Amino acid sequence: MLMLTAEASRYLTFDYCQTNMTVHTGIAGLAVTYALNLNSQLASIIWNICNTENKMISVERIMQYSRIPSEAPLVVDHYRPPNSWPEAGTINIRSLEVCVIL
Repeated sequence: MLMLTAEASRYLTFDYCQTNMTVHTGIAGLAVTYALNLNSQLASIIWNICNTENKMISVERIMQYSRIPSEAPLVVDHYRPPNSWPEAGTINIRSLEVCVIL
């Protein structure tokens, strides 16, 4: 059982497992203040590490995308059909099978 009592409003006494420990209230307040400050500093450090990691991943992706070979051009002049193509405006369909799936 943890029992917290104030003695003369200057000391805190903790009775835990039959051990008596007296802590000055100023030291206890300073310890709580440092603990809260440490928590915010750790959160800030973790945020900065995650932000740095995200930026490093972005650079890695840019490096990967820059190594991808480029596609062929949209128009290749020596493979273009002649300007008169198509010469006849007909469409021949042979062996057409249509299936509707519902």
